[in-house]
Amino acid sequence: MKLTKEQIAKEFEFMLSLEKDWDSYGAEPPSQLSIDIAKKICDNTSPDRVKPSVVGGVGISYKGEERIYVEVFNDGQIWTMIGSSHDKNKDPLVKSFDIETTINIVNRENNEQSP
Repeated sequence: MKLTKEQIAKEFEFMLSLEKDWDSYGAEPPSQLSIDIAKKICDNTSPDRVKPSVVGGVGISYKGEERIYVEVFNDGQIWTMIGSSHDKNKDPLVKSFDIETTINIVNRENNEQSP
């Protein structure tokens, strides 16, 4: 189920309150840079899930024709994994993209237009 803009805003607000070791395994909280980039991606797509990442940053998930996971790291790097929702034997594509390319890929693979 796609998150509402209000649900997404609450997730980002929660992330801003996190401190080091928020997961009790030493995870760094999302940086302001990773949150800002993730917000821009979420403002232009319709994610199913937005959560802090245990590797430091923000994770964004999409479920559609293709399953897409976007990881925005604390240093601003964006990595995108695209895997088939139908073919479990197909290896996912994992690649680094810029913000605009990431938005375009998510919208294209999920047959969506920017909100």
